[in-house]
Amino acid sequence: MASKRGGHSRESHSDSGRQVNNLLGALRGEQFRHQQNLLRSKLHATSSLQSKPTLPLDQIFGTGSPASGDVEPVQPAPFREPGQPGHRRDRRPPVTLIEGVPTYAYPNGAVPGPKPPKSWIPLFDGDERDEPAWRANAFKVLLDDLGAEAWLRDGSHAVMPLAMLCAQTILKTYGESEALVDVVQYIPPHLKRDLIRWHTVHRPLSNSKLYALCGEEGHADGELLVVGPHNNLRGDVIKGRERTRAFSQGGDDGEQTATSSSRADDWDAPTDTPASLTVIGLLESPLPSSVIFSLPPTLTHLALLALPHPIPVHRLPRQCPLLEVLDISFNGWLSGHDDPYPGTFNAVDWKRWGYLRILGLRECGVSKYIVHKVNANRWTDVEVIGADDSSRDVHTIARSNVP
Repeated sequence: MASKRGGHSRESHSDSGRQVNNLLGALRGEQFRHQQNLLRSKLHATSSLQSKPTLPLDQIFGTGSPASGDVEPVQPAPFREPGQPGHRRDRRPPVTLIEGVPTYAYPNGAVPGPKPPKSWIPLFDGDERDEPAWRANAFKVLLDDLGAEAWLRDGSHAVMPLAMLCAQTILKTYGESEALVDVVQYIPPHLKRDLIRWHTVHRPLSNSKLYALCGEEGHADGELLVVGPHNNLRGDVIKGRERTRAFSQGGDDGEQTATSSSRADDWDAPTDTPASLTVIGLLESPLPSSVIFSLPPTLTHLALLALPHPIPVHRLPRQCPLLEVLDISFNGWLSGHDDPYPGTFNAVDWKRWGYLRILGLRECGVSKYIVHKVNANRWTDVEVIGADDSSRDVHTIARSNVP
C-alpha cells in the first residue's frame, strides 16, 4: 500500500510540474507575440538570434572578430574644425531599423541599452555655434588683423594680465546691479575693449551688460562686438553718439564757445576726446536696413558673420567708404539662392573701397572668380579669404563683368 501511495504521489507531482511548465511556455509565447505586435514586426526572430550574446564578441572580451550577424556600432565621425573640408553643421543622428527596432547613431544609439533620457539630449545635440572654439574661428580674421593678444584665443595657454583679471572681477561683482554704469567709467578704454573681446569669444555679454560696459561713447576704444541671436546692434546708440559728436564739433559758435569755456573752468574735466567708432563685429545678430544707413563712415573694420537675415550688401560702400577689412563669412545667402535681394553682391561697387585689404568669404558658396572682380583696376590686390568653386552663378557673373 505504501509503495502504491508513493507511486501515485510521484505521478501527481510530475503531472503538476508538466502543467506548470506548459503554462509558463504558453505565457512566454503570448508575451513574445505581444512584444512582436508592439514592434509591428512581421519577421519572427530565429533561435540562432535568441541564443546569441547581447553584446558583440569584441566588446565582451575585448579581442576577437564579431559574429557575422552581430550589429556593428556606428563609429562617431572624426571631429573637424569649422571651415575644414567635411565639416557638417547638421549633427542630428540618423535612425535605422534593425530587426524592426529603431537604432540611433552615435551618441544616442548603436550601444546596448535604452535611449538616453530627454534631459541628456541637449548634451549631445548642442549646436557648435554655442562653443567658444566656433566663435574664435568666426572672429579670427577680424581679431588677427586688430592684433589681438594670444590669451583671447580659445584653448590658449597664455596667462591673462592681472589688470584683465581685476576687470573681470569688477564685471562679475557689479554685472547684475545698476552700479555697473557708475563703476565702468573708471576702467580704462583699452581694458574695456579687451574685456569685450574676451567675452565675445568665451562668454558673450547680454545687451544690458555690453552697452553698460561701453558707457556713453557706445563703444570700447572704438570697438563694438555683438554676439546674437538674443543681442543686437542698437541703431539708436549709433545715431545718438554721432549726433552728439556732430553737435559738439559743429554747433553754434556761441554754444561751442560756452562749452569750451566751461570745460576750461573745470580743471577736473577729462581732456581726451573719445575715439571714433572704427570696428563693428556682428555674429548671428540681426542687422536691419535702418541700422545699415546709420553706420558711421569712420568704420575701418566690419565683420558681419552668420547673419540670420540677408542684407543689401551693395549699400555698404557708400556708407563705409574707409573699410580696410570686410568679413562677411558664414552667410550662405551670398551665393544667390536664398537672397531676397538678387544680384546685390554682384552689384557691389568695389572701386569705392580703395583702402580694402582683406575680404572674408568663408563658407559663403562664393566662387573664387570673384577675386578678379574685386581686384580689377587696383594697384594692390585684396586678400580674399574663403572663396571656392562651389557657386556656378557667381562664377559666370563675375567672369562676365571682368574688364
